[in-house]
Amino acid sequence: ESLRDTLLTLGYDAVVVWNRLAVNPSLDIVAVPIKRLLRLLPAKEPAPRSSPPPDDEEWDRGTELRRRSVVVTELWACVVALWNAISHRRSMQAHLLRGRIVICDRFVLDSAVNLRFQYGMERSFRFQKWLVRAISPSPTAAFNLRISARVAHERKPVKFDLDELEIFERLYDEERSVADVEQLNGELPEA
Repeated sequence: ESLRDTLLTLGYDAVVVWNRLAVNPSLDIVAVPIKRLLRLLPAKEPAPRSSPPPDDEEWDRGTELRRRSVVVTELWACVVALWNAISHRRSMQAHLLRGRIVICDRFVLDSAVNLRFQYGMERSFRFQKWLVRAISPSPTAAFNLRISARVAHERKPVKFDLDELEIFERLYDEERSVADVEQLNGELPEA
């Protein structure tokens, strides 16, 4: 928002768009029918989990199916990646056609990190990350505001616990090392 405000002050037409991989309401177009279908299937013994089960039985069965099958995980990650890339393109298209500078808060690097965090940190999801890069508009410049897990937790203590933020920190470092993204120190004062 500060970058957008600075650009507006300098006379440029700029806008911020936000597309997070895991938060995409249009993904329900695909997910809801699949979840309904899963309700019809007999329940199986749940796979081991690291966290308590959610209240939503539909989500739980889908998650269990993904945990049991690498193929299902890879296919679902393809659907999510495709939907995310299409969302990137759609959310930016009208602004770009109007000649605006589009600042993306969450973009390709974030998609790569979230794919791994959501669907398997041990997996590379090489094809899914390629899909996001291939379909999303190419940025003129890409930046990652790097902050430590500790600072992130101090800023947003309710969103993720410190252990999860340490995982995110590691995943961002790994994914940024293969992406064309400039790292900036996000712990400096805003000015």
